[in-house]
Amino acid sequence: MKTFNEIWFKIVKFFSNPKCVFWLGFVIAFAATLAETLRGRCENFHVYADATNLFWSGITPYTQDFVDAHSRYFLYSPVFNVLFTPFALLPWWIGTFAWNMMNYCLMFLAVWTLPGALRPHRLKIFLFLLSILEQSIFCYQYNVTICYLFLFAFTLLENKKPFWAVLLIMISATTKVYGVVELALLFCYPKTLRNFGYAALCGAALLLSPMLNIGMEHPLLLYEDMANMLTQHNNEVEYVGLLYARGLKSLLLPNAMMVQVGVLALLAVGFSLATGSGVALRSGYRRLPY
Repeated sequence: MKTFNEIWFKIVKFFSNPKCVFWLGFVIAFAATLAETLRGRCENFHVYADATNLFWSGITPYTQDFVDAHSRYFLYSPVFNVLFTPFALLPWWIGTFAWNMMNYCLMFLAVWTLPGALRPHRLKIFLFLLSILEQSIFCYQYNVTICYLFLFAFTLLENKKPFWAVLLIMISATTKVYGVVELALLFCYPKTLRNFGYAALCGAALLLSPMLNIGMEHPLLLYEDMANMLTQHNNEVEYVGLLYARGLKSLLLPNAMMVQVGVLALLAVGFSLATGSGVALRSGYRRLPY
């Protein structure tokens, strides 16, 4: 009969092996996808696919009818529809697996290619993220895609491949609104103006990509529909957070806009100070420790 120490040693050895960890997460992601597919509970995937099919049919998905039919808003841009097309063309029960397993594998690869001083910690980082990753995959969320695009962009910038890094950042920024914040990363690297020039070029190309839909008379007007839908969504959804904190609600909630602007300003100042320290460090040393 095996002792506790022997069992513990095997457990530690298993979780110290990147291949074992990868396949463990892969099996969990596959099983979660299978369970949700068999139960027909793939709401987010159906939202992506149905909106993409409507787009190619020349119909805007940014309508109340779409919200009523799917019980949720479509909060992604027309660029997302263009990029999601290969998955929408697949039978839905195959598309769910293709989408989830692609996201899982690319997330693992993004962590596993982290450069420099992060290399020794890659396995720990992935293990730390695994439970969050599986939860997001279980719900077919797009957050996983945004995350690994950011990680790949960071690695490419560290490896002095700024154009490809900026392209990935702009895919995030032009498919989901909050991806725009990734552009702040460009302030941390040399030739900032050049990199923002890349961002302008890549952003313009991506934003014009809906014009590939020749069956729609004015595809670029979808951005106006999207802006109206985002406004309607923000007005109807109540976010619970610090603004609703007991004892502070009466003070913070009436001044919500000022509080949000203040928090963003503090974050911007902190980011600027951190960026300035990083630039000073880089100028003081020819090479970073890694």
